[in-house]
This record gives sequence, C-alpha cells and structure tokens, in this order.
Amino acid sequence: MTTAWVGGVQAQETPNFGGQVTVSTETTWIFDNEGDGETTGINQTSHNNGLWNRSKTSGGGFTFTAPDEGATKTLIFGDGYGVTVSKIACSSDFNNTNMSTHYAGDNENEARPFFAFNASVPGTCYAYVKAGSKNNSVKKMRIQFYGKDETPETKNQDGSSSEVKLEEIVLTSTQKGVFFIGGTASADASTPNKIYAIRFVPTESASKYVYIGATGYMTFSDANKHYSTPTGLSAYGAKAADGGNAVELIAATNIKKQNGYILKGTPNTNYKLTELATGPTEPKGNELKRQASAKTFSVDGDGKDSENKYNYILAADNGVAKFFAVENGTTLAVGKAWLQTTTQLTPAAGSRGVSIIFADEATGIEAVTTQQGDGQWYNLQGQKVAQPAKGLFIKNGKKVIIK
Repeated sequence: MTTAWVGGVQAQETPNFGGQVTVSTETTWIFDNEGDGETTGINQTSHNNGLWNRSKTSGGGFTFTAPDEGATKTLIFGDGYGVTVSKIACSSDFNNTNMSTHYAGDNENEARPFFAFNASVPGTCYAYVKAGSKNNSVKKMRIQFYGKDETPETKNQDGSSSEVKLEEIVLTSTQKGVFFIGGTASADASTPNKIYAIRFVPTESASKYVYIGATGYMTFSDANKHYSTPTGLSAYGAKAADGGNAVELIAATNIKKQNGYILKGTPNTNYKLTELATGPTEPKGNELKRQASAKTFSVDGDGKDSENKYNYILAADNGVAKFFAVENGTTLAVGKAWLQTTTQLTPAAGSRGVSIIFADEATGIEAVTTQQGDGQWYNLQGQKVAQPAKGLFIKNGKKVIIK
C-alpha cells in the first residue's frame, strides 16, 4: 500500500503529468502537505501518437486550501478505502497558450488537466472532485484515460446540476496507460475546479476495504461475498436488548454475504477484508437488515414501517455511536445496514440515542463508571438511578435486566 503526496517542489520541477509518475500498486494521492493559500505552477501537456509530452506554459497553477466542508473532510472511495484530507487543490483558470493541445475530447480547447499518472497495469481510478462554475454555468470535472488507442475513455462528473457538488467519479481501464483528472473548462476564482483526493487500484489486486470512522463503529453488508475480519476488526450482529433501552451486540465469526453487521475497530483506520469461499454461521437473533440498493424509509413518527416494525440507524451522538429512530424519507446508502425490530427502543434519560451494549459485557460504548460493590443502581450512561424500572441496568459492576 502506498500513500503518495503531490504538489510543492515536485509540481514545480517534475510535475506529475504524462508518465512522470508510474504506478502499478494501490496508490492514493492527497495534498495535505501543501501550505494553505500557496500557489504552485504546473506544466501543461500535449498528446502525440499515444504519448504524453510536456510543453511549458506560463501562468496558471493550483491554489491549496482547506475543504469547503471545514478544516478536514473524510472521503470513502469506491473500494471502501478511506482518507481524511485537510487540503484540496483548486484552479480557476490557466494561461491559454497552447491550450489546443491539452487533450482530445469535448471542448478540447478549454479542457484543463490538473493531474495525471501513468498506470503500468490495468486498473480503476477514483477521484473526488467538485466542478467550478463560470458565467453562472456549472462546468464538469472528468477522468480521461489514454491507452494504446487514440480515442480516450472518459468519465464525466454530472454537469447537469445547477449546484456545484462534491462527487466521486470512477473510470476503469482494461489496458495500461495514462489517467488524467481535470476540468472541462475554466471556472471563476470564486468557484474554482477542485480535486480532493485521487486513488488508483490495479484490477488484479483489487480488494475490499472498510474505513472505521471517528466513533470506532460502522454498519456493513455485502451482497455477493463472504469475508474474514482482519486483526483488530470485530464483527457483530445486533438485536433489541431485553427491556428496550439498549441495542445488544452479538459476536459474529467473520462476515456472511447478504447479512447486516456492525463492525468495531480502531477509529479512523482502514481494514482490508479477505474473501472467504464458504460463508460463516449467521449471528443468532440478528435483527440487522440490508438490501441490495440504497434504502429510503417510509415510516411514521416513531420509526414504524408498513411491517409494523421499528427501524433504527447507527449514527454519532457527540462522538459516540448510538442507534436513532429513522425519520420518514431518510436514505441509507447501499452497503450499510439498519436495525428492524418489533421492540420500540427508548433512550436513557438525557440521551438522544439508544446505547450499544455487548451480550457478554456489562458496559456499552460509553464507559459506565461505578464503585465496585457500592450497591447502587446505574443506567447505561453511568448515571445513578434511585428507583430502577423495567429495562437494563448496572449494579455492582454487573448487568441486571428488570422485566
């Protein structure tokens, strides 16, 4: 696995265009080492008999700045690999000298390549981009690939929207060659073309990754493959706990296709999943559901659906993973899972979400701090309870269910 950095002195002296950087393994490019607001000049390129040659042009370049969404932005590529970026590359215009030789395709006289690399093996290029606009017209960003054929393969960002959107565009090559990532036209300085991150994955070594975010938990499902979990990553089924005030995790042995899971690992970490030929046993009593496409919920005010069941999704509550009743119209991305149960779950007093507990442990995600043997009752948030009612509580460091 290689994580490469582009820009800075490298971009000024040996720009990352047309074969100057050759990759044959999984490679991810981000711009985090660039100075905020700094501008770096680049060399332009031309296409000649299937080869990329550099032609120096004055002016133009990248300005590096923080993502529009804040100081950092977490991005999950199509293969599941995640990165957090603190700088993005922006460009509003280039000097128009020799622009007619930039690369073939739509509007070739206006096409603005930002970044390129030479893939010495077939593979897939993923790019997170945000198109700029000029004269109130939203432009497009694109990946363009040249192999041995003169006709390029092209994947365009959706340019039909009047709204500038952050999107991932993906292009897979069947041969070795050069990938270009750029804009179809120049943009205004106030809304420049932007590249957030780029990733290349060779076809022969393509793997499945999961990125565990800041809470240390995520939901997961796969329609077609079974997987083993690597060291440091644990898989669980889940069900409504007795008492209805928590979600209980059920330890699982690896991941079986067409089932929903909760994965637990080190926050902000990528894990590589290994395919299994034979599926493991399903977690007994698992109430996590999945489907092959994005799920849009149709529920009442309590999260109850047409099957007369309650629906809950995993989300962060002040940095802690909890389950929340879905709202009508909520959409859950493909590859995720949700909890569907006949039990209506009730958060503890003062909590917005429903906590997670383990089937063989007394505590949930939040540490429950008690004095061992003090004889007091505590809820799952570690709060002392004078008169425990129906539900799940902690006493003398142990889990107690009151029915």
